[in-house]
Amino acid sequence: MSARPPQRSSARRIASSLVRAERRSWYIVSAMSRFRRAALGAGFGYSPGEQPADVDGWLKLNTNESSLPPSTSVAAAVAAAAAGLARYPDPSAEPLRSTLARYHGMMPNQVFVANGADQVLDCLYRAFASPGDTVVRTDPGYSLLPVLAALFSARDVALSMRSDGSLPPDFASHPGVLRVVVNPNSPTGHWIEPAELEAHLYGAPGVIADMTSPTPGRGSKSGKTCSAASCA
Repeated sequence: MSARPPQRSSARRIASSLVRAERRSWYIVSAMSRFRRAALGAGFGYSPGEQPADVDGWLKLNTNESSLPPSTSVAAAVAAAAAGLARYPDPSAEPLRSTLARYHGMMPNQVFVANGADQVLDCLYRAFASPGDTVVRTDPGYSLLPVLAALFSARDVALSMRSDGSLPPDFASHPGVLRVVVNPNSPTGHWIEPAELEAHLYGAPGVIADMTSPTPGRGSKSGKTCSAASCA
């Protein structure tokens, strides 16, 4: 009489199941990749910056994390708003849009509310960059920008920053329908004073996306979008 083989442990069964799921996922992704636009190239894709685990106490400046917790009033407002999550949000982002407009001394139709800066940039490429149009950015610069250019078949022009971190001398004059400035620069962190930035970009052709993040003590405005004539 032969002995009954021992049953696999629960951990081994789970590991085996995970391997099978991973293989199925790889097969699906590989199969779908055959239909991807050939113009994007085999290695196309966006790789986010390093994301250390929160358990180690990291403060991730590359994802705009704050060292301060949200105020108690904000936490209470978010908790109250959660009761209405079953409802579709206001398509014009009201009353937030009008509140932001009053705070910055603008009209509501001058404020664009989106799901983070990445969606703002995505919409700018959709609205202003037709296939073949030139979009001007800095080098080094935000790694999402060339990905968006490829997605929308725009011509990506990266102009090298000066050795002191300031904008390239021809950044404002180089032809382009859209030019993007991330301030502080990503990934170097170099900061350009808003007044200096506005003076450099004044009169530039096309649309300017000035993605300026608030910096303590400087009173800057976040995510400004400017026309060729003025910066709000």
